[in-house]
Amino acid sequence: MDFFENIEKIIPQEHLQDIGKPNNSSDIFFRKTSYKKLYKLLNFSQKQNFIDYSYINASKSSNVLLDIFTAWSDNLIPVISGEDSTPSLLEPKEWVNSFKPRAFRHFLPIVLFTSGTTGSPKPYIISLENIFYHYLGIKKEINLSPNSVYGANLPSHHLSGLMPFFRIFLCGGKVEEFSFSNTTSHETITHLSIVNSQLFRLNEGRNKLKSLEAVLLGGGKINLNMTKKCLANKLPIFVTYGLSEMCSSVTIRNLQKDPFSPNENQDKFHLGSTISGIEIISTSPHLALKGSQCFEGYINDVKFCKMDGTFSTKDLGEVIEGKLYLKGRSDNIFISGGKNVSLKKLENLYGSLPSLETFYLKTGKDEVWGERYQLFYQPDKSTRFTESKLNDYIKENLKNELRPQKIINIDNFKFSGIKPSHKELEILGKNYPTVFLHGLFGHASDWDFITQELPNSFSLPIQINESIETFDEGIRYLYKKIKEEINSDKINLVGYSMGGRIAYHMARMYPNNVQNLFLISSNIQGIEQKKDRDSRYLSDKKLMNGIDTTEKYLEFLKKWYRQSLFSGFENTSEYISKTSRANQSDIKKNKKLIEIFSVGRQNFIDKPKSPAEQTVFIYGSKDQKYKTLGLNYSEEIQLLEFKNCGHVCFLENKELAKHYLKLKI
Repeated sequence: MDFFENIEKIIPQEHLQDIGKPNNSSDIFFRKTSYKKLYKLLNFSQKQNFIDYSYINASKSSNVLLDIFTAWSDNLIPVISGEDSTPSLLEPKEWVNSFKPRAFRHFLPIVLFTSGTTGSPKPYIISLENIFYHYLGIKKEINLSPNSVYGANLPSHHLSGLMPFFRIFLCGGKVEEFSFSNTTSHETITHLSIVNSQLFRLNEGRNKLKSLEAVLLGGGKINLNMTKKCLANKLPIFVTYGLSEMCSSVTIRNLQKDPFSPNENQDKFHLGSTISGIEIISTSPHLALKGSQCFEGYINDVKFCKMDGTFSTKDLGEVIEGKLYLKGRSDNIFISGGKNVSLKKLENLYGSLPSLETFYLKTGKDEVWGERYQLFYQPDKSTRFTESKLNDYIKENLKNELRPQKIINIDNFKFSGIKPSHKELEILGKNYPTVFLHGLFGHASDWDFITQELPNSFSLPIQINESIETFDEGIRYLYKKIKEEINSDKINLVGYSMGGRIAYHMARMYPNNVQNLFLISSNIQGIEQKKDRDSRYLSDKKLMNGIDTTEKYLEFLKKWYRQSLFSGFENTSEYISKTSRANQSDIKKNKKLIEIFSVGRQNFIDKPKSPAEQTVFIYGSKDQKYKTLGLNYSEEIQLLEFKNCGHVCFLENKELAKHYLKLKI
């Protein structure tokens, strides 16, 4: 039985011309496997009698549509999620019995879960009827045909990631796996669905996407500045407003045919007109939406029951000349310092900044102000952005009650969905920023292997102002530098060798501002006798005498790492990487660091104690000298040994260092 013979069992005759027959270039999955599975379930004489549900972990499924069709064929309701624990939210199972055949020949339900951005995820139901009318509405706005090729990149356990599969299925097109980080060309892809945080990478990869016909941009607020850059690069952007309860898209705006006007800004721009089959029937005070795309309801929640296909949202907006202008949500008001604060206005303010790629605001209780919000952001990689510049902007433009409680860089955090869930933001909001301090002759990039994966983490390049004269002055100077970059009352510190000594004494100097402390191969105890400290200081000062060229500095480094302390390290790729970075600018910088942070300049501590909530001393099993040092520290300081490693243990076993620190921080 071919495609048309299958699909005509459920599609009204007047809409058959909207369904595309696959051509020879279409995906074999769409041409064969799925259609065979539909044979049984689309038999018009069959009546559905669902007996249970079938859990589908979309993150592990190689073919989510086939899994859905299989479930339907077996009289099971497909439940789509990306989390193994999701089915527990669906007990008891009485809700399964509520599904009966409807007028649309066959009522075939799918259960998905809201993203949970404003609370816990809720299971909700859409049907094949909803999906079909969604397809018809979208097809009138963008070209969909058997020649269409969709670049799958959004998680398919979210509706916005699942709907493109159904659209391509119904038009007879093809699907290709797509990744912005993939260096291979994607010249055949015609359609993409993306969220705001992907705009930069879309623009960056424009030359690889030569066949694009439509890029649907949705998933919340958009970055107007980055969108305009994409349009200037001739990318076919369609801005959409949608929600799960209306089976994805509600309005759509083709920015090539309906471009931004000069007076449209982040505070006010329209999101286009409703797609065919959807009507905005009320804007006082909430948007109420009606249409065949309207979902069937929430499971275990009697507050919404589909009667006439109408859903009342919490979104505020107005329709002017058929165009939707979104104003925010009615639940996006919080009280700070006794004043009502609109999250929408704050979102407009941050959205106008060209330095932010995307951002999220989350409110919470505050002891002083009553309520405040946390700002989670990703910097725009095309600008020279620092958090200190963001702090300066906030101080200049926002009154105290409007300022964030905490600013958190989420550039390295991989969310489970297309945008962060409420739970993920909550976890991130509780974690303190982590600052990594490199060793003498090291670089901030020594920590790239972990800062690229650990959210809210920063590597500080250690450089001291020429006016600094003492060890304590150097500590205060670096702490000020950290505070200029990071807006947080507390931080975690991770330091190797010299960086560890700096971190430890910084924590002692600012005990209320350091939460966790991780010291790697660091002599935090110092030297007991003053004469020995003076001798060490003079010896350290002579280390780089006569070194004034890159060539001499490179030879010095090679000799330095041939010391028995670094035994084995010179045979690693990290040694090659370190020595290859040697340059003229490091010479003056490191001479100053030796002068200020020599072990001979720090005070001796008889039995070092933990100045933080948690202090961990990490050493390599082959580094007997620093293992012995660690055993002299107080029991308050936890010891951790890296097996088969030497002094530079964190680079000798990156995977272990990364796993441990990500677990503990």
